[in-house]
Amino acid sequence: MRGSKVKLEAFLFDLDGTLIHSKIDFRSMKKALVNYFVRKGVPMNFFTLEEVTYEIITKGMNYLKQKREIETQHIKEEINSLMNRYEMEGLTSVKSIEGVKEVLAHLKKEGFKIGVVTRACREYAVKALEKTGLIDYVDEIVARNDVETPKPSKEPILTILKKLGVKKAVFIGDHPLDLKCAESAGIPFIAVSTGYATRKELKKSGCTLILKDMTQLEILPFFKEK
Repeated sequence: MRGSKVKLEAFLFDLDGTLIHSKIDFRSMKKALVNYFVRKGVPMNFFTLEEVTYEIITKGMNYLKQKREIETQHIKEEINSLMNRYEMEGLTSVKSIEGVKEVLAHLKKEGFKIGVVTRACREYAVKALEKTGLIDYVDEIVARNDVETPKPSKEPILTILKKLGVKKAVFIGDHPLDLKCAESAGIPFIAVSTGYATRKELKKSGCTLILKDMTQLEILPFFKEK
């Protein structure tokens, strides 16, 4: 990995698909988002359910902004409320990915700060980490409702770096959006193929370091670097 000789101060992690498995009904969530925007006047054929929620929201918001004046804060609140419902329903199925707890425990023992950066709402993130017992290893969380522009914007990473009081960090996630977030913030990225994107999709998106799972962090040169 580029910059592996730089002494890291923190490890930042995506949540779903990286630290935990859950069964959030994302397809139903996307259908609900599309229906919401259609009711607001966006054409149905403007969307496909193959797009990620971020893309659906971005396209819907951009269309409404171009066509007429809207009260964007009200729209954002309604969209967040809709997504919150599906995320909280998914809490019943949450479990930690095998090996994650041991890796986080090792990183804490080595003195690294640990942050979680997620597009999910804060309540879901906190409760999911509590349910899996991972909360004990996490120093800070930045969720969707903690920032003005969530991932893949650089804002969540810049925010959590400030909260942690560090400058050198690496971001680990399971999706191309996580790569975009890391790149926009100017920090290194490591992909894990334990989540929603396949290894082929991660490679196609530009990920150069793809691990089978979190336990492979142990083979990287900076794992014990402090």
